[in-house]
Parts: sequence; structure tokens; C-alpha cells
Amino acid sequence: MRQILNAATNAALADPGFARYLAGEGATPAPLPPEAFTDFLRAEVAAMRAVAAAARIRAD
Repeated sequence: MRQILNAATNAALADPGFARYLAGEGATPAPLPPEAFTDFLRAEVAAMRAVAAAARIRAD
């Protein structure tokens, strides 16, 4: 299932119209294989946890 979702996501990111839309929103398409995307998400979650802890933000 993960491979299917990744392939569909990467296909969408390769669409020129969608790429223009993302650029208009200030985003840059960055297709990744599933393992690299998982690593990216883990790093982002860790970074945001550190930011939240430093700002003393809690999820209630």
C-alpha cells in the first residue's frame, strides 16, 4: 500500500499544473522514495517537538 500511495503522490508532484499550483503556494515539489519520505517526516516531527518544547507549547 505504501508503494502505491508513494507512486501516486510522486505522479501528482510530476504534473506541471500541480507544480505551478504548489509554486503559487510557496512550495516546491520534492518527490521521494517511501524510505526517504519516512526519514524526512521523522526528522520534521523531531524538529517540531524541539521547537514546541523550547516554546513550552503543550498539546492538551
